[in-house]
Amino acid sequence: MTYHEQYAIGAALTLAVELPVALFVARRVRLLASDLRILGAALLGIALTHPAFWYVPWFAFPAALDPANYALYLAVGEAATALVKALVFWALLVPHRPWLALAFGTLGTAASYAAGLLAWAALSGAGP
Repeated sequence: MTYHEQYAIGAALTLAVELPVALFVARRVRLLASDLRILGAALLGIALTHPAFWYVPWFAFPAALDPANYALYLAVGEAATALVKALVFWALLVPHRPWLALAFGTLGTAASYAAGLLAWAALSGAGP
């Protein structure tokens, strides 16, 4: 499977996981925003981070994708992704509640990362 095919699967999985998570968090905290606005903020956060996370190292820092550096790349990349998404949610949905914005960004990112690990294990044939 090519890197671009992996990206397409990753993007679809990210959307499938993070959009419902954003709606779930918004409903749990009784956020008074329309579903369309919540989904729009989530989509913007994903659009700003997902391509950069996958393609910036591919073109600009190929050493980051080396197995020796991959753990650091993931840690820094996922943390930066969560922070960018938190900034988007903070600016568009909860300007007076930065901790809620951080929860939006972190929970969505963590959930899609976990789903990605499960999908990778399933696609690579890992497991029993």
